[in-house]
Amino acid sequence: MLDLESGKLVRKVPVGKEPEGVTLRPDGKVVYVTSEQDSKLTAIDTANFAVLAEIAVGRRPRGVVFTKDGSIAFVSNELDSTLTAFDPRTNQVTSTIKLEGKPPFGARPMGLVLSRDEKRLFVSTGRGGAIGVVDVDKRAFDHSIEDVGARPWGIALSEDGKHLFSANGSSEDVSIVNVASGNVEKRIKVTGLPWGLVTGKPPAL
Repeated sequence: MLDLESGKLVRKVPVGKEPEGVTLRPDGKVVYVTSEQDSKLTAIDTANFAVLAEIAVGRRPRGVVFTKDGSIAFVSNELDSTLTAFDPRTNQVTSTIKLEGKPPFGARPMGLVLSRDEKRLFVSTGRGGAIGVVDVDKRAFDHSIEDVGARPWGIALSEDGKHLFSANGSSEDVSIVNVASGNVEKRIKVTGLPWGLVTGKPPAL
């Protein structure tokens, strides 16, 4: 834990091996950390840094995403081609969702972002080269948006919810996907093995 003003280390909290994703619950009271080697998720109280729970998930968990009200969360499990759904209020697993993908790699779930109405969950699939689409209410895989780029890692949604962006590491580009049609509208060439994306409101003119 770091103090944002001073940049100094405040405290270390033991979690699993190879901590990867760090995500704050919407109410700010609990932070969750994925452990790639130990296939678990650690819940930490932000007030006193106590470990509240250790949640068993799939192999090589990468990211976590929450609904706005904090009632549902999903973890991407890269090596199992699955998502773990859990209730952040009880830290209990509620279901496991299997993602489909084309050979030879299938789906390798990594980045996660919810649609603005929270009815769909979009999942980047790394070596799978696609974006998986999950029906949130059914807790089930729906379809894939194929050929977005080589190794899509980071994923983000535009402020108006009409476009998805994927950072494609190996092809060194960013794809712009029309959410309504599922079509890749454009691929923007970048450099340096792009990994993550951040979107926000454009500045007022």
